[in-house]
Amino acid sequence: FLPDLGGKGRFSVARLRRFVCSAERNPCGAYLRLLSTFDTDELRQLLVGNCVNELKHFAPEELMAKTFHESGSESVLNQMMFADVTGYLPGDLLPLTDRMSMTHSLEVRVPFLDHELLEFAASIPPEMKIRRLTKKYILKKVGAKLLPKKILRKEKRGFSVPLSFWFRNELRNFVEKQLAPERVAKMGYFDPKKVSAILREHFSFRANHENKIWGLVVFALWHDLYMRGIPCQESVSYAHDGGNSNSLAHGTLGKRVSSSEE
Repeated sequence: FLPDLGGKGRFSVARLRRFVCSAERNPCGAYLRLLSTFDTDELRQLLVGNCVNELKHFAPEELMAKTFHESGSESVLNQMMFADVTGYLPGDLLPLTDRMSMTHSLEVRVPFLDHELLEFAASIPPEMKIRRLTKKYILKKVGAKLLPKKILRKEKRGFSVPLSFWFRNELRNFVEKQLAPERVAKMGYFDPKKVSAILREHFSFRANHENKIWGLVVFALWHDLYMRGIPCQESVSYAHDGGNSNSLAHGTLGKRVSSSEE
């Protein structure tokens, strides 16, 4: 048992757990597990009713294996990068970046995704991309001529927000009401006991379930909006008693959900 102490980056306990769980799988399964919020086994335990029957035909590993094969490479690294370029980037990171930046009137550019540069990068041998524990090896070799060492060695920083902390503090009341057992049961898709267990583990620091909780909360808001006809802001207000957490939910969570629907 490793408690979640809120570590970041490469020292995150949640990241370590995901790596250990994925290490026992084949490369395709490991890649899929690292990108998935819930794996197939977790979904089978979480879903109820007709949703369980739908999983009979749900075979994400087969789809990912097909993508790996379509890469035309025997290198696992190249296969994963091909999956990134054809799936993860256009289906997740790029649209989210575009929506969030445009929401705040920012124009984001991705020069490393220029198609000619991508085609050239695809021809670079895998051992020039990762060497021992150095990632982006050839890029750093080129950058060494242009950038100071402190920039080259600086740890990668993503766009993540402190959901784990918020869900245990300012947004805990909001989360508990959105995913209250009676509300979950009324939706009819998830096992209320399993959802409550996820919340308990997160609140008690036994695990970091921020992505799972985020996905469930967004689904609950989506369900209110499209299945019950309750606008997001009203749904957020309904799940709150007021106070600072209400303001945070309207200012942060409400915007994030609204922008994800565009």
